[in-house]
Amino acid sequence: MDCLFSILSLEVANYANTGRISNPSGNSHPAISPFGVVYTKDGAIIVAVLGGKLWHSYCKSINMPELENNEKFRTNELRLQNREEFRAITRPIMKTKTSKEWLVLFHAEGIPCAVVNNIKQACEMEQIKERNMLCKAGEYTLAGNPMKMSGYSDSINKKPVPKVGEHTEKIRREFSI
Repeated sequence: MDCLFSILSLEVANYANTGRISNPSGNSHPAISPFGVVYTKDGAIIVAVLGGKLWHSYCKSINMPELENNEKFRTNELRLQNREEFRAITRPIMKTKTSKEWLVLFHAEGIPCAVVNNIKQACEMEQIKERNMLCKAGEYTLAGNPMKMSGYSDSINKKPVPKVGEHTEKIRREFSI
């Protein structure tokens, strides 16, 4: 988790220092469908339907058993070819339940899935706090180093970068400008 959280360094710095929450971007698998982020009544989850038994279980879970043998969706290749049509059918269905309700249904069927946290939720996770994955660098909060070693401090000891124009006068004097 630490490594994944550290990849979010731009989003963490943006949220921690401005309060702005970034929107998710491109999350569909290029070769598997359905596999990606879907929006629920109260948020988003990621679902990974890897075909076979999971495709049957997915159709059952969303209460659309007729999709399983539909000529446009019965194979992964067909679902990829008809991805937008598939999404148009399933998008309203996914909006009928909360993320938690879908997770319970999908987990019961063995379908890989998880909640998609926004950056605020990620920054507030107990594991992130316990692992010191939010560090101060001067007045800024940044994503910490996921590599934890005994005898090594998690703090960021470097001075923050100068503010825009902070050294302008000093440089002008130095070059007689």
